[in-house]
Amino acid sequence: MLVAHHAIIALVALTPFLLFFDNTLVGGLVELYAAIMLAILAVSIRPGEAGHWMKTTRRAALLAALPLVWVAIQLLPIPSGGVSGSIWQTASAALDTKLLSSITIDPGITILSLCRYASLIVVGLIASAVAIERAQTERLFFAIGGATLVIALVAITFQFNAFPIINLPNAEPVRTGAIAGCIDGIVLFATIAIMVVERHGTRRNRQDYWRQFVLPLGGALVSLAICSFAILMIASSQAIFAAICGLLAVGIVQFVRRIGLGRRAALAMAGVAIAGAAAIVATKSDPAAADFSIRFASNVSADLVAVANRIIGEVGLAGSGAGTFEAIYRLYAPQDTTLILPMAPTAAAQIAIELGRPALWAIVAIAIALILLCGRGGFDRGRDFFYSTAGAGVGVATLVWGFCSSGINNIAVSILLAVTLGLTLAQSVSRTLDPAFRR
Repeated sequence: MLVAHHAIIALVALTPFLLFFDNTLVGGLVELYAAIMLAILAVSIRPGEAGHWMKTTRRAALLAALPLVWVAIQLLPIPSGGVSGSIWQTASAALDTKLLSSITIDPGITILSLCRYASLIVVGLIASAVAIERAQTERLFFAIGGATLVIALVAITFQFNAFPIINLPNAEPVRTGAIAGCIDGIVLFATIAIMVVERHGTRRNRQDYWRQFVLPLGGALVSLAICSFAILMIASSQAIFAAICGLLAVGIVQFVRRIGLGRRAALAMAGVAIAGAAAIVATKSDPAAADFSIRFASNVSADLVAVANRIIGEVGLAGSGAGTFEAIYRLYAPQDTTLILPMAPTAAAQIAIELGRPALWAIVAIAIALILLCGRGGFDRGRDFFYSTAGAGVGVATLVWGFCSSGINNIAVSILLAVTLGLTLAQSVSRTLDPAFRR
């Protein structure tokens, strides 16, 4: 387990670097890493740890794996004219023959996307196995926070044009990924600050006041200020709204625990918060402007929104195939377009195009279920409730930001999200109270 612990921390430490290199080669290396570490974990994990690991992750793993089933269906040969995409129907009519085609317009890219998503699930499972040990959990948690802090510094340098890559065509995916990292950092460091204060209040030995309380709290608050400053500099109201939603989730858990209420009170408060957020969203959107998945896109061109909206309307309910946005965009984009590396206006729009609109809302439901699974420890755990609170907050912020930007699709941000949720799941249930851990 020690090897897996060091390996997952090394992967987290590399994420600010991977932010700039979101390509097929890096994705393949992450997949290779996931396969090797899963094999090492299989032979090194102890029976009691394995029982606790399976108990805390099996539901989440099944939920996360559901999109893989639909992607596999997209690869199956299906007669055009059924649920196949309009491109295959057009080809069938042009050739005047029936075509046994898959839903996806590019099976190769869809297979690569399937492998990438599966590797992220494995990364989350590895993180959850590593986070069974309490000491390892804390180190991994701080490593994730440190990675988001570095990403926030990257976002700030973007504002001052300090990177030569800013003038390159692939600068926009880096910028949107950096914003997503900043949002996660705000939630994480707010939770770390709460953790420092709570632990200081329950600590019996308070002799080393500066080292145990002042310095950790100061570091968390300074890091929170840096991440917040990065978001404010970018001046994206959508990013600020996503961060506030994540902080609100953290605040609800903390408030409910403080006044001694239970899950029902938290759900009631969450319902009020969701209703308020929905009212804000309703006043800021124009139903006739574009599909809901694009309506809140941040800092994207009107041409990209128009093309993406047209694609969503024409790919059908089955989508064009996982990973095929760039391919289908080139079919619809104007011939004189200057966008060299097309990217979806939002992650939600990309899902609606590639997997279909029903799949988008199914994935939203799965995300909400995962947030609830991660956040249960916020009410069930004692002194280690911080991890579950952070996971729920990051999950909420990521879900909201997915409707505003495609930054969460960056490989670095995806890894941080997978590791955070994996860590949260492992700590959502106390292992000392788990009969499976003692077997």
